[in-house]
Amino acid sequence: VEKISFVSDHDALTGLLNRRVCEETIEFLDRQEYLPLGIIYADLNCLKLANDAFGHHEGDALLKTAAGILKENAGAGGNAYRHGGDEFIVLLKNTSEAEVEGCANRINRACENWKGAGLISPSMALGYAVKLYNDQKLDDIIKKAEDTMYANKLRNGGQTRMRILGALEGRLNGMMEGAMGERSRRMKMWGEWALENMDIDCEPYLLKMLCRYHDVGLLASSEEIAAVSADPRGENVANPMQHMAIGYRIARCTAEIASVADLILSHHEWWDGMGYPNQQSGRDIPAASRLVSIFDSLEGMLCLPPKSERLSPEGALASLEACAGRQFDPNMVERVVALIRQDPPKFMTDVRC
Repeated sequence: VEKISFVSDHDALTGLLNRRVCEETIEFLDRQEYLPLGIIYADLNCLKLANDAFGHHEGDALLKTAAGILKENAGAGGNAYRHGGDEFIVLLKNTSEAEVEGCANRINRACENWKGAGLISPSMALGYAVKLYNDQKLDDIIKKAEDTMYANKLRNGGQTRMRILGALEGRLNGMMEGAMGERSRRMKMWGEWALENMDIDCEPYLLKMLCRYHDVGLLASSEEIAAVSADPRGENVANPMQHMAIGYRIARCTAEIASVADLILSHHEWWDGMGYPNQQSGRDIPAASRLVSIFDSLEGMLCLPPKSERLSPEGALASLEACAGRQFDPNMVERVVALIRQDPPKFMTDVRC
């Protein structure tokens, strides 16, 4: 009976008290003896990103982490509830406004200081309000807390998404003993070089963002990181890499870089239609994706393999030429190679790993 009661009262995933219990408790606490009564609304940021980009196991882990933070920081007079989806409520009986604010601050600090193993760090939009007097309507207090939460989410949403994206980028850059970070640094420089030296049929911002985030989907697969290291041009990978699709979903879920989602998806397509994931060919492949494919392969030959197996700049250029018309846009390869041979960029030989 005790086990049945626990299951009935608690959310199966997070272990928090569930919505039914929350609503019953709100009704029960709406009495003079429990005032001041504090209510904190919490909305978990980027759950859709976790689910769509990395799978529901990552989203579930994020929900559990958020639930743990709320439970640990609710204080002696508080209880945390999963209200549904990505929303939680903390109820704090006999708690002053200052104490409710302190609880919200503790929750925010716990999110900021989190050092767990998940790919996406927890972040919550919070709103709180306090019923001080018996003649105040509790529904109005709840609405105030909820409205404040949504206002905070709207005001800080972009900043929150970019902070989470920055954390993902940082994790990627730290992989392979920092080699992915060096590759990222150099890809950004290739983007700047192309904008200064080439007439490219794409917005400069899109090219810069594509150079920066084209491989962000590799976060989801250590096996793919190993495959990229062993075969930097991607010619002999047994199964088509999935990191473009994952990177595409990350971009689609992040409004600030959503415009490069299709470009990320296309940067491993081949000129002859034998690439992946959609077997696009020729000029059906976006110009920015065709160019980044060249730079990505070039960096694979110059930077990623063990030093003993890296090609010389001239060897890498010759390899690009050999793949022109098959893997790469032949006109782009001709232009890139000619410009490099005429005036090699200094960073080309400045490999720091």
